[in-house]
Amino acid sequence: TVTMHPTDKNLFYHGHSSGGVWKTDDAGTYWTPISDGQMNVGSIGAMAISPTQPDILYVGTGEPQLRDCVSWGDGMYKSTDAGKTWAHIGLENSRNISRVRVHPTNPNLVYVSVIGNPFGPSKDRGIYRSKDGGKTWKQIFFKHEQAGVIDLVMCENDPDTLYASTFEILRRTWILDAGGPNSGIFKMPVARIAVSSNPLTAVTPGRTSQRIRACRKATGVVSVLHTRKQCPTALAH
Repeated sequence: TVTMHPTDKNLFYHGHSSGGVWKTDDAGTYWTPISDGQMNVGSIGAMAISPTQPDILYVGTGEPQLRDCVSWGDGMYKSTDAGKTWAHIGLENSRNISRVRVHPTNPNLVYVSVIGNPFGPSKDRGIYRSKDGGKTWKQIFFKHEQAGVIDLVMCENDPDTLYASTFEILRRTWILDAGGPNSGIFKMPVARIAVSSNPLTAVTPGRTSQRIRACRKATGVVSVLHTRKQCPTALAH
């Protein structure tokens, strides 16, 4: 996973599937490891930088590429000084995190999508939200104990609207059992979330995993990458 500084075109952060977090300030000519000795695991699944306070970074551990030798993590980490120091901020049982999304104007409002334990059922899958910069978390979406969230997109023109893609999966050492009735795409009007175990509205329920490419600001169209022809290529916002 790679994320870039919102104003410095030469500054990037890279999270490796088994090598921690790295930083470059010269557009990739040289890279420096910045998480060694501060994170308990080396597998990075997702990261995000605050657009308004770019010294704030959130990192989710545990790679979402569910290969037969997949590595797992121990939750979320946060830096408030551009990666110099890191603090563990919870979600220890998430195992594998697929996306981290930070609100464009509020660096304390964070969403994390959890694909979860690939080797068995888990109730820790779904989407988590923090309103206080990671001090506390609330699970705001859970589909099924065998189906985690593989992708999460925040709309550019409306950050209160999110699209999530669920992926039903069982990873065994000899085979990957992927897809099922609990896979699909869901839309979440965050501002209208009530206390519920499933606040998202199903948009395209199906049997395959799907990546959401973008919710475009200008057109209001959500582009979807998919693995089966019966799945739509785009959703109207």
